[in-house]
Amino acid sequence: MAARKKGTAKAPKIKVLFVCTGNTCRSPMAEYLFRDYLKKRKKLSKFTVTSAGICAQPGDTMSEHSQTVLRQRGAAFGAHKATQLTLKAAEAADLIVCMTAAHKRAVGDVEKVVTVAELTGGKDVPDPFGQDVAAYNDCAEYLAYACEDIYDAAVEFAAKARETVAKTGADCTK
Repeated sequence: MAARKKGTAKAPKIKVLFVCTGNTCRSPMAEYLFRDYLKKRKKLSKFTVTSAGICAQPGDTMSEHSQTVLRQRGAAFGAHKATQLTLKAAEAADLIVCMTAAHKRAVGDVEKVVTVAELTGGKDVPDPFGQDVAAYNDCAEYLAYACEDIYDAAVEFAAKARETVAKTGADCTK
């Protein structure tokens, strides 16, 4: 095992948080599809990827159709339990990706909060809740399409955050 050179620190992981309403359909699909995207590009170890819901019922499971679509796409997922969005989670994230403009307004219109539509130049991610598996597949298709844009935005936002921290630290030494 090679020793790390003195004075070199491991770069902190880039934290991406996906947000929807209940954290049982869209945001968990986005989380696991994005993890799959990162894994295929050998970048997963550089990221922490999570999801939460604005109105989540903590402990709810991921919808059956979401699980079906993820399995069909070969995206690994575990025993997902819905998580309520917290201020702590939002503050810790480098990038918060909301499924709709309404979610973005609810989270807060700050620089690191974006929508899938803003990143792709497309539309909000429609809620497939209560619909057939085809609606979930359409949702997953759009989220998979957005992964490259999400990756680029995450890297950019994390770099800006690190730059701001470095600059702030430098200002404190004056």
